[in-house]
Order: sequence, then structure tokens, then C-alpha cells
Amino acid sequence: MHNCGKTADFAISLHKIVSKKLEMFLGKRNGNI
Repeated sequence: MHNCGKTADFAISLHKIVSKKLEMFLGKRNGNI
């Protein structure tokens, strides 16, 4: 069960990092910086 919580936390932080990078990437493509 402990492992499950850690995996969820990792997935959440990973998702946040990915969305931030995706936002930056899309912003650069659209010239919205």
C-alpha cells in the first residue's frame, strides 16, 4: 500500500512537470512568451 501511494505521488509530480514543459513548448510554437 505504501508503494502505491509513492507511485501515485510520482505520477502526479511527473504529470505536473510534463504539462509545464508542454505548456512552454506550445507557448514557444505559438509565440506566446
